[in-house]
Amino acid sequence: MSGYWIYEDMTVHTAVLHRADCRYCNNGVGMGRGRIERDSRWVGRSSAEGFASAHEARASASIRADSTLRDCRVCMG
Repeated sequence: MSGYWIYEDMTVHTAVLHRADCRYCNNGVGMGRGRIERDSRWVGRSSAEGFASAHEARASASIRADSTLRDCRVCMG
């Protein structure tokens, strides 16, 4: 399991960095709430692999310019 994923919510322009084992992340799958994909997405190295470190995730995250990146308050806080 890769270490870190970023969840980007384009509706509220936020991106949240998670550990892969976070209950909200679930290794880039999320909680399965059925959000519409055009409104949100999980960002990793690829669609199946997260980032190796938090530093790598912050440095290479391909999130939209208008999204603000922050750490998850549950797993990173």
